[in-house]
Amino acid sequence: MEHWPDDSARIAHRIVTDLQPESVLDAGSGLGTVVEKLRALDVDAGELDPSGSLNDALERKYDLVLCIDVLERVPAPEAEQVIDNLCAASDRILFSSSPSEYAEPTNVNVQPPEVWSAHFARQGFVRKLDFDASFVGPWAALYERSHTLLPDVVRT
Repeated sequence: MEHWPDDSARIAHRIVTDLQPESVLDAGSGLGTVVEKLRALDVDAGELDPSGSLNDALERKYDLVLCIDVLERVPAPEAEQVIDNLCAASDRILFSSSPSEYAEPTNVNVQPPEVWSAHFARQGFVRKLDFDASFVGPWAALYERSHTLLPDVVRT
């Protein structure tokens, strides 16, 4: 998903206003202008170069990890390791992946949202259903680490 500079300011503002992170990692999303805007808002923001390996463990913890339109470009056998690494680096992940962009040649792992939710659930993360992440994109969702027992999660 391509973001324009004013989109970057809007996204950064919403992240700061709604989620109030002190530190953010853009995990290969290529949203460098969002990172710049977050820094301008006094957030410790960094980015993992899209050419860098998401298969390697991240060096530190962050209040929030952005993973926007990345995992559909990661081969399915590697996606679980990438999610493991992202989940180890934060308790909150702002995530988006188009469930229908099969025509894009670099998209080798297009999945419906429930498949990604299952991957995150294996790491103890659940989708925060009362958070509207559409300011990032139509398929965006916030996943948070949950220590709630599964029956209580389902009931909620």
